[in-house]
Amino acid sequence: MNARSVFTAAAVLLALAGCKPALNPVVAQLEQWERLASSGRQDAIAGDAVTGACTSEPARPGCGRLHALHGEALLHMALATRAPGAACPAGGEQAAALDGRLAAAAADLAQARGGGDSGIDAAGRTKLAALGAQAQYCRAEIATSFPAAASAARAAQAEAAQAGPAERALWQGRAALLLARPGQGDDVARCAAARQAEQAALAGQSAGSYGEQFARLLADARARRATLANCGG
Repeated sequence: MNARSVFTAAAVLLALAGCKPALNPVVAQLEQWERLASSGRQDAIAGDAVTGACTSEPARPGCGRLHALHGEALLHMALATRAPGAACPAGGEQAAALDGRLAAAAADLAQARGGGDSGIDAAGRTKLAALGAQAQYCRAEIATSFPAAASAARAAQAEAAQAGPAERALWQGRAALLLARPGQGDDVARCAAARQAEQAALAGQSAGSYGEQFARLLADARARRATLANCGG
């Protein structure tokens, strides 16, 4: 009896016994979410939850990809309300809800990047780091207190450290510029942050991407430095 007939016989016996072969919940959800993603249904993915099988066994094959899809969907939904050309949505009355969604996105993306899923290659992990940095940066932008903004900005810089050269410079520079705003420490600390933003903008321009964004970042960093005592040289 060959392997095919053995499998068929086993399936018949299961059917006669009223049983169905066990379905891998991770594979089933991954196939479903990949179909939804290809159809632009990020809303459906964001409204669902990663299977509990990944909670009990985080390193299970496919779990990292589920967290990646879920995190990307949450970020997509959070950014859907931003104005044209804006990096982040406005907070306002929706700040708390947006922060929750962005925090969940960042957590999913970090889990996907560090979970050891062999289905996510080095390039994929680099992309996830950039998305995680954006999620954290947007949390900083809509934060309702200076400490919360600073914490999220530093988290964005930490995530961006694992991104590609251009994305690393972009999100680290933007986060540094946020840390140079009034209310974020004394003038010495704010000057150092403005200098860091300027250096990131220059490094980003050398990377050859996001030209308009880096030009704006450079101009804003130099303008911030000009408002701070002993920060012009």
